[in-house]
Amino acid sequence: MHPQQDKHTERNETLMKKKTVAVLLTGALLSLALCACSNQDGGQDSTTTPGTEAEGNNGSKASTSALATITNKDKDPLALGMTQAEVEAILPMVSGSETEAMGTTYAYFGSEAENQVYVGFMDGVATTLSVGGNFQTQQPLESSNWSLEGIVLGAKRADVEKALGKPTKEEPVPITNADGETTVAEGQVTLQYYYDADDKLMTEATQDAKKVVGILLNGDKVQSFGTFTLVQSASSAPASDAAPEAPDAAE
Repeated sequence: MHPQQDKHTERNETLMKKKTVAVLLTGALLSLALCACSNQDGGQDSTTTPGTEAEGNNGSKASTSALATITNKDKDPLALGMTQAEVEAILPMVSGSETEAMGTTYAYFGSEAENQVYVGFMDGVATTLSVGGNFQTQQPLESSNWSLEGIVLGAKRADVEKALGKPTKEEPVPITNADGETTVAEGQVTLQYYYDADDKLMTEATQDAKKVVGILLNGDKVQSFGTFTLVQSASSAPASDAAPEAPDAAE
């Protein structure tokens, strides 16, 4: 093979690896959240979680639900329903990390890797909080200061089920290659916990769910986790119930 072709092939393989990591860390969780949103009956204008929000003196709609909040020993908590300004008051946005999909703007926040969070905003408020990826390196985080209901990166499945119970759904992680072919990531699954407006875990029908907690397991350990609001903007409701593709991270 010609040396230039070797370099081109090597570059494509490197880019593909980066995209694969991005999909595993954020796409798996985002796709389940976006898919769930697409199946909600009748688009709604609000993106907050009914029954679990509190409006403060500054007009904040941040959720007070523990299932919609991630905590950090060194930072103020982040919650679904926060505005971008409120998030940026806690963590700076990572330059160049913004992407868009289905009416939602996503970006990484946090200068230090151990504090980095992937946040999605719809209609000006946070509807996605995901922990597990590092935008700068496009590699999984080995550890993070963030936790959700005591769940941290590296925790075991038994720890997750002790904290949250049995998941509503469990699904393999899809990977789409450069040719558009979809396969399943070996040894990786998402545990999906759907909740109603009163934070009651839903075990079967999920059409009335208001939020979902997603846990990405690599083997028996947590590689990524996130919490998502399942209330869509009417203007961004997809035309069909087909699961949308998660946005690619920057190459």
